[in-house]
Amino acid sequence: PIRNGSFTGGNYAEIQTDDDGHYELLWLRPGQYSVAAGGVSMMAMFGASGTGPGRQVRTGLKVREGQLLAGVDFRLEEPGTLQGTVLDLGGRPVAEAAIFLRDGDGNSLDRFSFIATDAAGRFSYPGLTPGDYLVSARGAGLVSTEGASARVRAGQQADVQLTVDAGTVLVVTLSDKQGNPVECSVEVLDSEGHQVNGMWSMSELMAAFSTGGFSSLEQKVGPLPPGKYRVLATSTTGLSANKPVTLRSSMATRKLNLRLD
Repeated sequence: PIRNGSFTGGNYAEIQTDDDGHYELLWLRPGQYSVAAGGVSMMAMFGASGTGPGRQVRTGLKVREGQLLAGVDFRLEEPGTLQGTVLDLGGRPVAEAAIFLRDGDGNSLDRFSFIATDAAGRFSYPGLTPGDYLVSARGAGLVSTEGASARVRAGQQADVQLTVDAGTVLVVTLSDKQGNPVECSVEVLDSEGHQVNGMWSMSELMAAFSTGGFSSLEQKVGPLPPGKYRVLATSTTGLSANKPVTLRSSMATRKLNLRLD
């Protein structure tokens, strides 16, 4: 879940293993976490091109106060690469579209996408563990209406083509019964139960920071493709809300007021 006023959900860290392949993350707030290893590192946003073994994700890891969670191990494999093209409905290439992947279990590989299309609408996503993936693209108010399936094999390149159309930005405002701002954690889930808030491209992050950062009064999600979604929120004092919302292709922005009780 994503806390209002933040974009990482509360804690985010990127570290490297030591010479023996060990890692340790300290000072984590109690809660539920995902850990990913391998693939494209954050250095990609500074132009670094190197990748490690295929990326893997462990989810649903519960960190409890005063305890050590050990044995979150990985056996990384030889990676493959996914390459492809992003086009608009007129068949024209779309530049600077961010690429997002989910693995065969529906887990998001990266909350921050460091992979984007070039001027010809082409992209290359290296460092992937062999397997099946669901691929989506997003940028400049456009979003792929359906995720494309791709199968990646070790040491090989898989190809995929995505088509994007105008999407909807969901703006969720958060308050209690009296209309006062509430500190809470929010999940926006699609019809498959996948969380869709908290996924950012580097261009979106820079744009958000240039306009004042993140608000404690609302969350902006998307653009999202048309469909049915569910918004869940839980406050630090135990208040909660659960509300469905339907997005249509004619909406550029959809505002949803969420009052917790």
